[in-house]
Order: sequence, then structure tokens, then C-alpha cells
Amino acid sequence: MKVLRKNKRGAAMESAVLFMFVVLMLGMLLTGVAMLTHLRVKVNNTALIREIAIEQIGDNFVHGTLVVGENGEIDNYVAAITTNDDGTRILTLKTKNDKLLLHVEVPKDSTTPSVWKYTE
Repeated sequence: MKVLRKNKRGAAMESAVLFMFVVLMLGMLLTGVAMLTHLRVKVNNTALIREIAIEQIGDNFVHGTLVVGENGEIDNYVAAITTNDDGTRILTLKTKNDKLLLHVEVPKDSTTPSVWKYTE
């Protein structure tokens, strides 16, 4: 026995609620992707600024314009500048946690480094 249902209002309400739920989920997904992308851009920008600062320290050392503060500190890094017996100048740049960041060797009377190792 078939029951005739003349009232379709219940089906319309269900589909409207489902449609609102789908739109809400798509909006939340878009918001989440935008937030993650923004965070990734901030992290990349911070890393790039840090790498540029380290490279600038090495470049200043090669050209002889590096100014080292007390205890060998430059910005937030610790620099050790040594000279070999053959006159090769060596810069070793480390973090305060003793992680090696940059190792540069410049031969005597030259502005072209023979070794430039960027680590981490």
C-alpha cells in the first residue's frame, strides 16, 4: 500500500541543511589552506632573511670589512677568525649552540675564497 505524501517541505529542509553544511565545510577548507600558506610564507621569509645575514657576514669577511664584537659575536652568531701558517684567513661562523653555519677560507692576498661551505 502506497502512502501519498503531498507535503515536500521536509525534503526541501533536509537538502537546504545539507547544502549549508557543504558550503560551511568548503569555506573552512579554504580558510585552512589560506592560513597554512600564510604560515609557510612567514617561515620561508624568516629563513631567507637569516641566510642573507649569514651570507653578508661571509662576504664582509672576504672583503676585509668584517667587524667582530666582544667574544667574537656578530649579531646572534659566534665568529672565529684564524690565520694559517701560509697566510690563509679562515672564518668559522657558529650559532650560540655551537652549530656550524659557515666556513670560509681565503688565500693570502686574495678576495676570492677557496672554500665556502654553508651548512645547516
